[in-house]
Amino acid sequence: MRKLQLLVLLLLFGAFTNAQDFSNKGKDFWLGYGYHCQMVNGTTGIAVSTGGSQEMILYFTSDKVASVKVDIPAVGYSQTYSVTPGVVTVTSPIPKSGVQDARISDTGYFNRGIHVTSTESIVAYAHIYNGSISGASLLFPTNTLGKEYYSVSYNQRSNQTFSNSYFFVVATEDNTTIEITPSAANKNNITPGTKKIVNLNKGEIYSVLGTTSGNIGTDLTGSVIRSISSSSGSCKPIAVFAGAGKISIGATQTGSADNLFAQALPSNAWGLKYLTAPTGSQPNNYYRICVKDPTTVVKLNGVVIPASLLQGNFFYEVKNSTVLTTPGNGVSVPNNQSAFNLIEADKPIMVAQFCTTQGTDGNPNFGGTGGNSIGGDPEMIYLSPIEQTISKITLYSASQNAIIQSYINVIIKKEGVASFKLDGVNRASAFGVHPRDSDYSFAILSVNAGSHTLESDSGYNAIAYGFGNAESYGYNAGTNVIDLNPPVKITNEFSDASVNFSATCINSPFRVNLALTYQPQKIVVDFLGTSNLSSGQNKLTYTPPNTPGYDSTYVSNGKTFYYYKVPQSYRFNAAGTYPVKITTTTDLPQSDGCSSTNEQEITDNVVVNDAPVAEADISYTGCRTDAINLTDKSDGKGRPVVRWLWNFSDGTTSTQQNPSKTFTASGNYTAKLTAITDYGCIGEIIKNIALSDKATPAFSIPDTTCVGNSFTFKNLSTAPSGTTMAKWSWVLDTVATKINTTNEDVVQQFVKTGKYQIKLMVETSVGCKSDTLVKELNVRPYPQIGLVLPDFCLAEGAARFSDTSKIEDGTEADFKYEWKFNLNNTTPAPNILSSTAKNPNVTYFNVGIYRTQLKLVSKYGCIDSAAGDFTVNGSRPRADFVVLRADSICSNVAVQIRHTSTVDFGNITKTELIWNLVDSAAYRTQDDNPANNKIYQKLYTNFQQPASKTYQVRLVAYSGNASVCRDSIMKVVTVNQSPKVGFSRMPGICLDAVPRQITQAAEQGGVAGTFVYTGKGVNATGLFDPKVSDTGTYPIQFRYQTALGCADSATMPITVWPSPKAKFGVTSPLCEKNNILFSDSSKANYSKIVRWDWNFRDGDIRQRSDTIAFNKRYDTAGLYRVILRVTTDSGCVSPNDTLPVRVTHLPLVNFTMPDGICLPDGRGVFTSTTTIPDGSEALFSYRWNFGDPNDPTPGLLAQMTHRYSSLGNKSVQLKVTTKDGCIDSLTQVYTKIYPQPKANFIGLPDSVCINSSAQLRDTSDGKTSAPQRWIWNLANGQT
Repeated sequence: MRKLQLLVLLLLFGAFTNAQDFSNKGKDFWLGYGYHCQMVNGTTGIAVSTGGSQEMILYFTSDKVASVKVDIPAVGYSQTYSVTPGVVTVTSPIPKSGVQDARISDTGYFNRGIHVTSTESIVAYAHIYNGSISGASLLFPTNTLGKEYYSVSYNQRSNQTFSNSYFFVVATEDNTTIEITPSAANKNNITPGTKKIVNLNKGEIYSVLGTTSGNIGTDLTGSVIRSISSSSGSCKPIAVFAGAGKISIGATQTGSADNLFAQALPSNAWGLKYLTAPTGSQPNNYYRICVKDPTTVVKLNGVVIPASLLQGNFFYEVKNSTVLTTPGNGVSVPNNQSAFNLIEADKPIMVAQFCTTQGTDGNPNFGGTGGNSIGGDPEMIYLSPIEQTISKITLYSASQNAIIQSYINVIIKKEGVASFKLDGVNRASAFGVHPRDSDYSFAILSVNAGSHTLESDSGYNAIAYGFGNAESYGYNAGTNVIDLNPPVKITNEFSDASVNFSATCINSPFRVNLALTYQPQKIVVDFLGTSNLSSGQNKLTYTPPNTPGYDSTYVSNGKTFYYYKVPQSYRFNAAGTYPVKITTTTDLPQSDGCSSTNEQEITDNVVVNDAPVAEADISYTGCRTDAINLTDKSDGKGRPVVRWLWNFSDGTTSTQQNPSKTFTASGNYTAKLTAITDYGCIGEIIKNIALSDKATPAFSIPDTTCVGNSFTFKNLSTAPSGTTMAKWSWVLDTVATKINTTNEDVVQQFVKTGKYQIKLMVETSVGCKSDTLVKELNVRPYPQIGLVLPDFCLAEGAARFSDTSKIEDGTEADFKYEWKFNLNNTTPAPNILSSTAKNPNVTYFNVGIYRTQLKLVSKYGCIDSAAGDFTVNGSRPRADFVVLRADSICSNVAVQIRHTSTVDFGNITKTELIWNLVDSAAYRTQDDNPANNKIYQKLYTNFQQPASKTYQVRLVAYSGNASVCRDSIMKVVTVNQSPKVGFSRMPGICLDAVPRQITQAAEQGGVAGTFVYTGKGVNATGLFDPKVSDTGTYPIQFRYQTALGCADSATMPITVWPSPKAKFGVTSPLCEKNNILFSDSSKANYSKIVRWDWNFRDGDIRQRSDTIAFNKRYDTAGLYRVILRVTTDSGCVSPNDTLPVRVTHLPLVNFTMPDGICLPDGRGVFTSTTTIPDGSEALFSYRWNFGDPNDPTPGLLAQMTHRYSSLGNKSVQLKVTTKDGCIDSLTQVYTKIYPQPKANFIGLPDSVCINSSAQLRDTSDGKTSAPQRWIWNLANGQT
């Protein structure tokens, strides 16, 4: 029985969340420590016990925190590493000696498989290196491995013995049977072209080495490695690696050499179309285009490659864009630093790109770390077809060993360029149109060593590589590994689409479909007795009808496929991975290496994912009359939801995603949502809906509403029949919002007067909200008591009480008064004890204190009151005062006196002060509330001369309002002269200026005394130092004082100006002999800049007076440290600003033209010979204008063939752009287009006899010159 192990292939970004990722990102990897020439003794070829000078390390990157374990199970080696997102984890070297020796150093069996497992998906690389012999490979996860591989390497020539070509296979499962067919002589002694069967268990390796003689060996390219079935099991996935211990590529293959090491792609992941770009600073490449079927038609740049050039029935070899007749013989092929290729085929092919030894085949030798002369070494990179693109990868650009410059080549659909990012930075500007396919773009990116992330909204292909002196590494940067023709497909019944991988969801009905290259008579589908299959037979036998048996047919990769739909619906009730075995029977024997019987067994795993989660938001009021809005919120669990089915309990349905629904009666309803993904997986949810009619809100408000009080609003609302009230929502204007869930009254305090909108909305138990009831509440003010107790002495007779009360609403005329005059029962009592008058008069009979109260009632019943102690004062006051600091009063300081008057009982009720009896009207002060010991002050007119002046001051004291209740006293006050200080504005000063003496301050009244300066940066004598204070504005005080202590001061600010800051920039590109735009961005920091001093460091020194951008031209390339210094109109000077300006070379444009072009063929080759001093010719961009109006198509390569169709002189221009954006061009007039000469002749005579002579005379017209050569055909066999 033939058995086929099916790999379920699935794109990471286009699949179920729990389905597998079939890119190079994964959690499980198998590999081996590939052969390296330094592993063995250079004389004997036997492995050295010390392990050799080479090392093997692994690199891991991830976008999640991961724990990675590296095991070599058979030798007991195990190490665990932590991976941090965005950071490269580098392992310790893999063991190479002793009991844990992991090297694959010879032929045959090795139990040394290296197993890498991770808790999260990672990207993994392997790197084998020593001083200058290294190779690296991207690793493919176990779930992407296939069963058929082909070894691809190169002509085995080296500069060291025992540098064999090799391949090895790693088993990932026990009982793996492998068929190996080597293509050339080998140390295993397997006859080339014959099959050898080897049996391996998990982790075991079988190694094949080519033979060598001296430095030359056999090339194992084209060897076939297949996993086949046996009595112990079906075909198992395997990992295959190929390479060379050391190899030289280019010229005669005798230069420096390097190790090759790469993991092979399974043949079912080969593609039909490849696009290539040259490798950075080593742009001349070799390619091998490999075919499984020798009849495959392969096109290179649109031209079919002759089948006669197929090597070993397996590969075509190309240098740059030229197909070779002999492998490795590309020395005579013209070098081309811009060789881009389009490779197409009608059947799957695989393409490998090779880098050469430095200094060969047009690639530069090592010349240091600058420019394009960084060297390089052989490298082999397996390319991905455009069918296997990926949209996001994280890769590692290595530094081991002695790598100087790393690169990444990217080829992408032009639509994806705009979104392409490298390490989070958009790099769309780095792309150009691919010369061989304008629908695609390419970029050759220079990068530093370390981790790099590439992402776009479109898929792309990428390779990563790097070069150093006799050193290189390179690998496929990331790819999908998809079986382009999977035999099993799933159709979920709710979807019109067929799933190209075996995945479905819980409780989703699905059918099994088969795509086969033959027509079976019987199909058996067996789910191997699983208990989680809730519908469908566990084992079903299906016999297709005879005419025809298949449901449809199609052609893919040159093969005809017959499509069968098994007529059975299945459904799983639990998530998981379920094995299925499909056995087909046909009359024709099937042989693909797994078996040679008429039965084929296809094994697969159906991945059952969690079903999509149906969810919906329901927006509705709860009221029967209002519409219900349903919004889908379903989660497709990695797939889009594309269909919706709503079932309502009133019997209606909807297929809208977000429908609106109205019911005709109150009651309880349901809405059931069925959400369906694009692959037909379903999720369901039921939502409950309860509806009712609206309730009626009602409430009462209080009668008296005085501000500051709490009011009660009584709820009187009623519910509709058949339902209950659930919520009462009160809005008390801007004061408060209250939501009650019980039937209770609302109490609220209002602290401001005014009219308030009181609102109530009620809600039933099903959420139906009523209309809102609004009532107005008018909150009234309280009176503002104005109780005035009169000043009164006993001798005055009757006291008059006055009311000055107010109210906010202006209803003072409606006040009601109630006075009380002796609440404390003082004796003797006044003549009346109470009054309802507004301003009553009361007679008292003795001195004393009487408690008096006024109570007011407003128009709207708001009541307030106030009380105070009324004093009946004695009638004999005694006036007196004390002059403060009487001996040292200064004219610029107020005179102060302390009031010390007394009365026989009660209080002094009023004082009058006359500060100068000479001018009493101008110097009078009255105080109606004179507290004991109160201090009064008066500032007289300030004077500087004479030395002093005197003033007569009188104080009058009252104990009541009448003259019978007063007393007075007079005293003389002496006032001394005060100095008068002047301080004019000080000019600003620069921070870097010398200290300055302040001269702007002086005493102006001729008063004798001393002075002192204070402030930041100034000393006592007035010397100001700006460096002490720093930039800013600072107050400076000048103080002048007499011997009696009279003083005056003034303060003025001084500003310390900051130095200006010089700054400028230049605009790229910076090219020699071209204008370079210099732009000033200096800052004055204060005032404005008036002078710019430039030093361009090429002898050009300029002084400018404006900030306008200007052009400067350098005659030669180089590094110029340009200096700018600026000066402001305040005289402040900036420090120098220095900017290194690297002026780059212009290309030295030149090109050769054909010696002559003859019409009508008209074709001629134009070749750029442009150079540049920094050696970066490989990164030139070209644009040709051939001066041909009949064909204006520009040329974009270094060497172009153009076809003219008319005579005349042509102005041919070549424009070259460097990697730095510098552009130069050359135009030459091409004058050698010639018309086709016209051949003609005459015979003399025009007829002759046999054996007689005739003369033939040429009469041809050479058109532009005389004929120089004649070829005669005499029609008798002579020429």
